[in-house]
Amino acid sequence: MPIYRADYTIIGNYEFEKLDIRTTIPLTVFYSETDTPLDEMKQWEKYFTGTVEYKRFDGNHFFIREHHSEMAQIIMDRLGARA
Repeated sequence: MPIYRADYTIIGNYEFEKLDIRTTIPLTVFYSETDTPLDEMKQWEKYFTGTVEYKRFDGNHFFIREHHSEMAQIIMDRLGARA
């Protein structure tokens, strides 16, 4: 547990708002409005100058459990992969 606490302490103290890097890599953001509202998710746009798509799913923090197949298809489509 001490290692995990140390990791979370570092993350908690890091000043991400001072990070000044951006990438042109396209981004797809999966989110649930009940977990993190879209307005908060749009903070990712600070770091991505390429296309940013938002995909809303119903559910709580663990919405991935109910929507993993649909999410996998979106990822494959975005990457141009064939099923």
